[in-house]
Amino acid sequence: MKRFQTPKQGLIFAITILGVLFVITPAFGAEIKELSMGWEPWEPYQYEDNSKQLTGLDIELVSAILKHMRFSIRFTKMPWKRHLKMLEQGKVDIAAGASKTPERENYAFFSKPYRKESAVLYVRRGEASKYKFKKLEEIIGNPFRLGATRGYYYGERYTELIQVPKFREHVQEVSSDRLNYLKLMKDRIDGFLSDPVTATAGLLREGLLEKVEILMPVYSDDIFVMFSKRSTSPEIVKGFNESLEDLKKNGTYDQILNKYLR
Repeated sequence: MKRFQTPKQGLIFAITILGVLFVITPAFGAEIKELSMGWEPWEPYQYEDNSKQLTGLDIELVSAILKHMRFSIRFTKMPWKRHLKMLEQGKVDIAAGASKTPERENYAFFSKPYRKESAVLYVRRGEASKYKFKKLEEIIGNPFRLGATRGYYYGERYTELIQVPKFREHVQEVSSDRLNYLKLMKDRIDGFLSDPVTATAGLLREGLLEKVEILMPVYSDDIFVMFSKRSTSPEIVKGFNESLEDLKKNGTYDQILNKYLR
């Protein structure tokens, strides 16, 4: 025999179903979450254009990936070394343009690699022939003053060498690549380490590109996005990686990459 509901029973049933749907189907607005990321002037990866709008390869790519995930992103300008410390403390959620190291893996999850990065040693143009060493460690015993940017990663070999007192005494650390460009021109250092893509953009802006040359490559490796273990989760990293692959398939990734690395 069919069971018929009274109007009152039907209303109660409808309210119950709506309540269940509300629980298992989050509202559109509730799906959108925000992550925070630091940035510093690092052209062409992270910088302000002539209109003071934040842009760059890392900025555009991370923003596109998070938008695909239905996440928003909030950017705060800060030095790289402070950025890493705040990420370790969970006060900042992500950091782009990062190399993977055992130390960083203690406090951060890493995305799949999203681009390559390298480091080379620059000297003043016309002076490369005067330096006979072919490896960083051969700076020891030579009167060579090496410029480096504080907190940056120049490869595993450099990380090992900087712990050696006889090598470290040759190194002068500064807070930005630009300071190294100026110190080289003023003969306060003999050379500096930098990513050649970043250095080309920065030296061109300073009108110094024709005044330097590359002495030797130092390292080349994959680059990742770091996620704070204190404020994010493996599920967020998984979603990020999946969205990165989606952007590669639909052509968005190549479009952004080619815009900056032509």
